[in-house]
Amino acid sequence: MTATIQRVTIRQDRPPLRLDNGRFSGKERLRLPGSVNSPFAEKGPILSADGSSLWFTREDASQDVSDDIWVSRKGAKGAFTRATRLPGPLNGSGPNYLVWMSKDETSAVVGNIYDATATVIDVGFSTSKKLNGKWMLPTRMEIPDYRNDARSVFACMSADGRALIVSVSRPGGHGSLDLWVYVRQEDGTWSDAANLGPQINTFGQEITPFLAADGRTLFFSSSGHTGYGGNDIFMTVRLDDSWTKWTPPVNLGPFVNGPDWEAYYSESADGTLAVYCAAGPEGDLDLYAVGAPNIVATLNVDDDGLQRSLDTTSPGGTVRLDNIFFDHGKADLRAESEAEILTLVGILRTNPVMTIEIAGHTDDVGDEAANLLLSTERAAAVLNRLVELGIDPQRLHAKGYGESRPLVPNRSEADRRRNRRVEFVVLTK
Repeated sequence: MTATIQRVTIRQDRPPLRLDNGRFSGKERLRLPGSVNSPFAEKGPILSADGSSLWFTREDASQDVSDDIWVSRKGAKGAFTRATRLPGPLNGSGPNYLVWMSKDETSAVVGNIYDATATVIDVGFSTSKKLNGKWMLPTRMEIPDYRNDARSVFACMSADGRALIVSVSRPGGHGSLDLWVYVRQEDGTWSDAANLGPQINTFGQEITPFLAADGRTLFFSSSGHTGYGGNDIFMTVRLDDSWTKWTPPVNLGPFVNGPDWEAYYSESADGTLAVYCAAGPEGDLDLYAVGAPNIVATLNVDDDGLQRSLDTTSPGGTVRLDNIFFDHGKADLRAESEAEILTLVGILRTNPVMTIEIAGHTDDVGDEAANLLLSTERAAAVLNRLVELGIDPQRLHAKGYGESRPLVPNRSEADRRRNRRVEFVVLTK
């Protein structure tokens, strides 16, 4: 007699939701303005120890750029200024991402292995030195026990550069992506990988690790621990030097985590400012800040970035407003647009004789006449809000161009997203 097994179900019950209710008490959260976030995906933030520099990866498919490393520095007013792309060879053929930056910014660890032309040739990690103000070609980090059977890899390094934590798939793990650690030995070699253990790793994915300045507090994103959405950010503390004993992970709570996907947590050495990644109003990944109110308040300004763009723009020149948002097919300004609007108000007040044209643009999807009307209505919505905030309407002119002036051919959704935009054109200064 034979029996047929119809179905086998394997289930791992999740532990109850544990919340860190005190960490963000009295703090504020902010989606970073257009000096950092763009219409494309931003991810992988790394804050400097003093919180004055922010490195991150941006995926700008419209420029045929696959994941380049960018940096934004705080300006005199405490806001992050307009981000700039790091020069080669740290940005090679891509995808490029930063794992660690030394405090003096002369040593860096990046993902992947590169050849002499800065082309990615293998997975793993590389180091680069800055000599005479220029970054050298990244060279392979020799980690004999490195293995990853997945296409994705996430990593962080301790502040002292002696521990490398990776999220990979390999034999001996608990789920699809586990956190493992390599420890640098006294002779400079790396230890074999050690799994961080079942207190952290689950049947799901544990990704985007970040080890705080104390070398013991670990933040990571998980789909296996109990949370609010697909992936939430959790915190745990290492109990000894074995790297396998940890406090039960606690969820950072609804102030940070939501129903979608949160990951890539990074914080300054004193913990007063943190940056993490979540879905933005356009659906792409954006960077958010959380921290002490007096610090977060200074970040809600993009005047350094826009002002610098303005300073180099002659009459007739165009400055793009990256953080003006509308619902699909509508001309009502979304609440997320207010920071950019206020920045423009500040610039117009600082330059009282300046006159501008607010130009609306669409992609080529849909009827051409309807697109022209929509772009005109959106430009008018920006103008009306500026007038409501006290700007003389005689200094403003709104015009819609529809789909007639694309920045790039509408070949893909990324291209179309770039072409859907609001700009201002300097008429007189």
